[in-house]
Amino acid sequence: MGKKDLFGIVPNYTGFSVVDKRVFLGIGYNDKDDWFGLEEFLEPGDKHTVKFIHVPNQSLTVILNQKEVYKADLSQRPLFVMDNPQMFLGAAYWPTKDESDEIDFNLYKLIISNDKEMLAHHTFEKFIHSKSYDLTDNCNFLHKLR
Repeated sequence: MGKKDLFGIVPNYTGFSVVDKRVFLGIGYNDKDDWFGLEEFLEPGDKHTVKFIHVPNQSLTVILNQKEVYKADLSQRPLFVMDNPQMFLGAAYWPTKDESDEIDFNLYKLIISNDKEMLAHHTFEKFIHSKSYDLTDNCNFLHKLR
């Protein structure tokens, strides 16, 4: 299976990857990026739910299949805030690496919200010019890499 990057924000990497079924997290702090494996494993072909809850300068919680698998205290070590970040979703792998093109995981839904409103909602069923349509009618198109 190799490495599959399912979610990532770059250039300071914060993301969720699966390496030979094992879950790995990358956390991009102000001082450096951390990369580590969890004792969680995902089977390709099964449906999983991943939720990131970020409270700026307070906490980052990762919930996998309704189970809290990671929690960071960000009060002393906040996530890096960068200009012009890029976010990759369900990319499977970085296009510049020599990784398998085999599809092991599919992204079915993405929701981005805050306490007041839903900011983006994608089901990846409607595309306009190779961009996923945001069901909130906000201008949050996600560009298809391939």
